[in-house]
Amino acid sequence: MSSQALSRELANIDPVNLNEARKAFLSVDKAFTIRRGKVAGQEQLDERLRRAIAAYKAGTAI
Repeated sequence: MSSQALSRELANIDPVNLNEARKAFLSVDKAFTIRRGKVAGQEQLDERLRRAIAAYKAGTAI
């Protein structure tokens, strides 16, 4: 898919769904920095999740 499709999907991601994706991601055991229940670099995590979701929906790789 084109970067235009990816941009369109990025713009269409619902913040509520992004929050649910974050919760699901954080519930899985992994080597990720979490301090006192907060993700270090949460903005970075949100951006990565948004890009991953949009890429999946647009049918392209990140």
